[in-house]
Amino acid sequence: MGWHPHRWSRHADQRPYVVADRLDDLQGPPRHAVSLDRQLDWSGPARYDLDNPACW
Repeated sequence: MGWHPHRWSRHADQRPYVVADRLDDLQGPPRHAVSLDRQLDWSGPARYDLDNPACW
């Protein structure tokens, strides 16, 4: 059993992601709650209440 670099890589190296260049580029609801698809948020509750910073 040899060393395999992919076994020790970070999650960020394994999953593709996109980051906006500027916050002004982001669009979405400024208030209320949003629910993310499981492909975007798979590690816990996928619902975020944008009116409650404790939920971020």
